[in-house]
Amino acid sequence: VNNAPSGTFTAISSGTNHACALNSAGAVSCWGRNNHSQAPTTRTGAYTAISAGGDHTCGLTSAGASDCWGRSDSNRLATQTGTFTALDAGAAHTCGRRSSGAVVCWGWNGENRATVTAGTYTAVSAGDAHTCAITSTGTIVCWGWDFYDQAPATRSP
Repeated sequence: VNNAPSGTFTAISSGTNHACALNSAGAVSCWGRNNHSQAPTTRTGAYTAISAGGDHTCGLTSAGASDCWGRSDSNRLATQTGTFTALDAGAAHTCGRRSSGAVVCWGWNGENRATVTAGTYTAVSAGDAHTCAITSTGTIVCWGWDFYDQAPATRSP
């Protein structure tokens, strides 16, 4: 059964058991498991980006603010000050990148997944128990759980 909404969309993100998309007007539509209100059918406001995580979802408002909803434990819905140019929701944490290249992470910090390695970044991706980012010089830096060698300190091209 396909419960995806109909219409024309510009962005999509799949979380653990739910998905959300943005239409051309910036409206959010979500579907799938909604046991923590992570996938409301619609969300009020205009967004420029969307990222579905474990049991939470975060959007980047048209003003550049982070807005997260869903499961509220471990600070995963913590209000962040300032504006962001990108964000990515992991299993229980989220990271956002500012126009300066600084990365801020919030939520569950087990295995230091939300403890950002200092630097200037062009991209960031929050995983299940680790986070990786691309530095301004093009190298990859990861932090968090490294049991399977998925988060070594740095990787060069």
